Amino acid sequence: MQVTVSTSGLNSFNYSFSSLCLLDDRNLCIIDDIIRAMEEIQSARSANLTLPVLRYPITQLADGRQAYIGHQLGGVSNGAIVPGPGAGLGGEVVRSANALQLTYYLQSRGGLMDHAAGQWEKAFCSELKDFADLNPKLTLYPSTSSSLRTDFQFSSVLARRPLLASLGVCGVHSTPFFLLPFAVQLFQ
Repeated sequence: MQVTVSTSGLNSFNYSFSSLCLLDDRNLCIIDDIIRAMEEIQSARSANLTLPVLRYPITQLADGRQAYIGHQLGGVSNGAIVPGPGAGLGGEVVRSANALQLTYYLQSRGGLMDHAAGQWEKAFCSELKDFADLNPKLTLYPSTSSSLRTDFQFSSVLARRPLLASLGVCGVHSTPFFLLPFAVQLFQ
């Protein structure tokens, strides 16, 4: 999803999530592990490969990391307990979830970047509203926070850069992974 932001004069620039996101030490966007897990599922589905198993509350990502996703899914319906690769990884397979929390972290450097981040956030919320209008079983609770900038920066090694964080919590009452293609598309 891109937004176009006008500057002084006739110039304007296109901004996407990847141009506005907070970067880690490898210059990659910091995104929640649930988004990574959903990207892996979508990628496997697109390539007609065996889908990765999503476990709750701890799942294993393709890079081998174990990720706690218990705070990002709610109302989880689980299937059988499936032993996972790696020591101590187990948990029940997620069949469906009634709630999904998406958190995204945007850079906040002042001036034009703050304006572009604000425009992206408005476009993001508009996309979510349009999606909810087309899917009446979906309930959205968008929330934004700039106070996280202070809290996060003083307590995290990752965030030594300016940050604007936003949160979209979606209550979903439908088939499992209903939001999967939509959520992954928004963060590209």
